[in-house]
Amino acid sequence: FAMELVRGQPLTQHVRSHDLGRDARLELLARICDAVEHAHQKGVIHRDIKPTNVLVAEYDDLAVPKVIDFGVAKATARRLTNRACPSVSTANAPRCVTCSIIASVLFK
Repeated sequence: FAMELVRGQPLTQHVRSHDLGRDARLELLARICDAVEHAHQKGVIHRDIKPTNVLVAEYDDLAVPKVIDFGVAKATARRLTNRACPSVSTANAPRCVTCSIIASVLFK
């Protein structure tokens, strides 16, 4: 098993250093939600989502958040669906993004 080397900035640092406008910050937050949803679709619950566990890398001038540190993640026996676990289903993935993530993206 090999992990991707992510050359990026911690989420809070990226938001501050790039002086992102509201729309750019909301787009970044949506991408973080997509990353969490992807993990949920694969049956993985991160269990420690916080700003220091999100690095933002630049690819072709596009800010791409990478969720890191799955050390306390929990693998489920099956893919998450509304029936399997309503509180962390893919339909509810944005609920799983913590207040600290939202605050670090939306508020400088």
